[in-house]
Amino acid sequence: MYWDRQISIVTYSAMIFARANFGRHEEAYELINTMVKSGLTPTLYNFNIILESCQQYGNNHFARRVIIDMYSVFYIKPDVDSWNYLLGCYTSQQKMLNAEKILDWMKTQVDVAKPNVKSYRLLIVQYCRLKCPDQVHRLFTEMIESMEPDIECWSRLVEVLARSKSIPEAFQYIDKMKEKFSIPLKLQHILLSCCRRNNTMLEYTSRFGEVQTKQDPYEL
Repeated sequence: MYWDRQISIVTYSAMIFARANFGRHEEAYELINTMVKSGLTPTLYNFNIILESCQQYGNNHFARRVIIDMYSVFYIKPDVDSWNYLLGCYTSQQKMLNAEKILDWMKTQVDVAKPNVKSYRLLIVQYCRLKCPDQVHRLFTEMIESMEPDIECWSRLVEVLARSKSIPEAFQYIDKMKEKFSIPLKLQHILLSCCRRNNTMLEYTSRFGEVQTKQDPYEL
């Protein structure tokens, strides 16, 4: 009987994953209800499978419903991954006000829902794409007070500053970034293009040396 029960849980999880993987969120969620009716208890993993798929497909309405039901119906507390999937739903659709509200709520938590590097990265990356240097800088500054930003967050900050013609400030962060990471080649190319356009090549050559070609590596 024990092994039958374990196999059933594994089978349900596989079926939930298969449906969620193709964006069939309603069907995947209905399988969780079927699990409960059959006497099985769904796990956080089962819900996060659906939430991750919602992020991939940009289905923020369904993701929000799942989060609410986890609390009120199944009495399962969403973890930081759960909330990050919802954050990802909002940022991918450029619903930044909603994403900011979720992040603000997460910052009030002291347990498994407390924001991590990925939480901030989701907003920073999208604000960079939207060309919002002030928002990126604000989040990066806030982030660095409680955790170590990863190379992606550093890169996006430098990129958005360079593209917004704040070249000296971008290179101030490059100098700090070089103490922690090797500067990605793509970021060097972005800086090169921005410096050429703004006649600030000295900033670039003093860090990365003389450039052998006059052609921009990327069409920006």
